[in-house]
Amino acid sequence: MFATVTNASQSATLSANTAYNMTINTTGSCFAYADCTNSAENVTAGSIISLVTTDDGAGGVNFTVTSATEMFYTDTPQGLFTMTNIGGLGNIDALGNITYTPTGRLGSGQFTNAALGSPTWNIDDVSPNASTDYVGFTSGTMSNYEFSDLDGDTIPETWTVAHTVTGASLDNNLNATIVSAGTLGTAWLGFSNTPYTEVWNVTFSEASAVPVPAAIWLFASGLIALTGFTKARRLNT
Repeated sequence: MFATVTNASQSATLSANTAYNMTINTTGSCFAYADCTNSAENVTAGSIISLVTTDDGAGGVNFTVTSATEMFYTDTPQGLFTMTNIGGLGNIDALGNITYTPTGRLGSGQFTNAALGSPTWNIDDVSPNASTDYVGFTSGTMSNYEFSDLDGDTIPETWTVAHTVTGASLDNNLNATIVSAGTLGTAWLGFSNTPYTEVWNVTFSEASAVPVPAAIWLFASGLIALTGFTKARRLNT
């Protein structure tokens, strides 16, 4: 489902065997049942996705998502739209090109939750891209499809390309744009066959080690001193 566009001028990748946070910036990110970069439905999303990298053996890294905060798309036709259960695997190659497949995402619309609950979000099992695999993200170019009426009789006859979105590979400041273009699958019942686009303007940052409170260090050093004192006392007796 991916068509990756390389851009050598933005060559960058992450370090292997390192924990990072991928922050989805509210500025420049969007979602819509259209091309969200050119849509009146343009909305923002924000989340922090934690991941761990490993060497991919080709100058880049593979990564595994370890945790993620909930994501919110605001002002959609379904009201506040919440994404949960964000996981998945990805790769950033030696040129900074990114592929990421978020597995298990669940979507819940404010106005549709009562009827639909929280169906699996990113499985397109209806369009010419139909698959039981999850629709992923790329820093390259991606298109989706809609069922179109070509002869004006209001009866859709064929699938045509609906929207195309293009991202940007990782730069030396560890910023990138990853995009996804899919079609809602059968889990969305009456909303299935609806094309959508997502654009994430992301920043990677190395995750900070959790600081140990000073009181813990004082307690540990006191315990060590007490142990030494006890041993010395035994030797003297």
